[in-house]
Amino acid sequence: MTKYSNEFKVKAIKMVLKGNSISHVAKILNKPDIAPLCRWISHYEHGGIPQLLHKNLKYTPIFKQKVIEYKWLHHLSLNQTAAKFSIPNTGTIST
Repeated sequence: MTKYSNEFKVKAIKMVLKGNSISHVAKILNKPDIAPLCRWISHYEHGGIPQLLHKNLKYTPIFKQKVIEYKWLHHLSLNQTAAKFSIPNTGTIST
């Protein structure tokens, strides 16, 4: 998994906010996969820059159950659920 700096993420988001398409920004930044950029945008839309850069690596069992139940109840994608609960990586939810 590639790690991206906070500055890189903010730069990419600002490029999209200026009207560039996600695929165009990914191409400019020399990133063949647009999935990380889509996740960053989703996080940004749900909570701005603070949520985009938020990192929480420990979750209680109760919180985990709440997240999964919410995802199922509202028929959300992994990206939508991660953004809603400020979870930086969708893999955290899928496991």
